Amino acid sequence: MDPALELLALPRDRHLTDDELRRVDLAVFSADLWRERRSAPFMKVVLQAPNVQWLHMFSAGLDDPVFTHLMRSGVTVTHSA
Repeated sequence: MDPALELLALPRDRHLTDDELRRVDLAVFSADLWRERRSAPFMKVVLQAPNVQWLHMFSAGLDDPVFTHLMRSGVTVTHSA
């Protein structure tokens, strides 16, 4: 059986529950799809998600310290360059 892919959008009116955070294992961020073009709320969730294994960014640069932290924590970080 193929694994199911579940879309979990960040709610504007509340924080994710612990159960929701545990379900995050893959995260994808694109500033083109995020109206405010702010990655801080998104990165906060990624840093809190205990089972995240992969983060893909639709940008070229990964020079922010958050990416180094994630990679040192065992998260695979890729980008579209």
